[in-house]
Amino acid sequence: MNVPPEILNAIAAELSAQDLSNFRLTSRRFARAGLPLIPCHGLSILDTAYDIGKISQLLQSSSIRYNLRSLRIYHAEWSPPETHGVANVRLSSDPESGITKISRPHEVSQKLNHLFRSLPNLQEICISSAYNLVWDQPRKSRRLHNAIEFCPYPSNEVSHTFESVVEALSPSLLGLKSLSIHGYFSPDSIDIRNPLLLAHVQALEIKDFRLNRNELQIGQFLSYFQHIQSLSISYKTWGPCTNTLESIYWPSLSVLKIHGLWTAEQEFLTIYETHCANLSQIGFHNCALTDGSWRSLFTKLRNLGQAVQITASGELYGRTSEGTIEMNFTALESLENFMKNPRLRWPFS
Repeated sequence: MNVPPEILNAIAAELSAQDLSNFRLTSRRFARAGLPLIPCHGLSILDTAYDIGKISQLLQSSSIRYNLRSLRIYHAEWSPPETHGVANVRLSSDPESGITKISRPHEVSQKLNHLFRSLPNLQEICISSAYNLVWDQPRKSRRLHNAIEFCPYPSNEVSHTFESVVEALSPSLLGLKSLSIHGYFSPDSIDIRNPLLLAHVQALEIKDFRLNRNELQIGQFLSYFQHIQSLSISYKTWGPCTNTLESIYWPSLSVLKIHGLWTAEQEFLTIYETHCANLSQIGFHNCALTDGSWRSLFTKLRNLGQAVQITASGELYGRTSEGTIEMNFTALESLENFMKNPRLRWPFS
């Protein structure tokens, strides 16, 4: 099959990750044509020394090493009956599950540091939990997973994986523009020795902050991202969480999405007033008020007269059931009209 390499490259560039894999199995010429496009879909690894070592072998190919821009790192606790001869392990017992867990923080950080140094064009890191990876497994696969003696225990906690990633970052990795954290995250349980390594990140997404009287630590952590432009944060809480954002100023912030924050009307207003000069969009999603009302808040935001797009979804919980708004399509449209026209009355009873 005498197909010019340019055409093969063009075909490979249009394929999904699964189709690209099948494409490369056709022949050696097809494999070579599709090789530089493997990193276009990003790569995923578990935060174990073994997995990091395997991907390091893959990165010996310059076509992959220089084209990789997105890396997803999954965290899982390991629960074998014994250490199986693994070196540099630390055992800890989970009182809830009764599972003995293995962690190798220093070894993982060292290997991650070597990995990051070999990726000159890395722009995005997503830290997630293996719980998200196995959630959609077929029932048969889950039974097999539970039957394997040496297997990861899916945990939503990703704080220490984030700590290992930050420890592995180096000043040379200035191309990192996007950072995502998917899983329970507690800034008060980690030690960030060099916060300046986070200052150049421009897009930050966190799902979810685990709250345990650690509002000050959350605020301090978010202040490390001095040049943030897009921020999406979610809170995992069953109670009020105040003063996590009120005292922080990000001079370049243009997009802010807040999920699950339970605080006073004044804090939401202060956040908006502080950033409205550069803000193009702000979103309130499943948020709750401890003081004031949504009617008062949105009226004040409208009176400020700034051209900021305000979005909302889920439920906006008021102090009473009468003050709660279910943000369906009709409600969102009504809110948008209210924000645009100062003569309109509040559309929610």
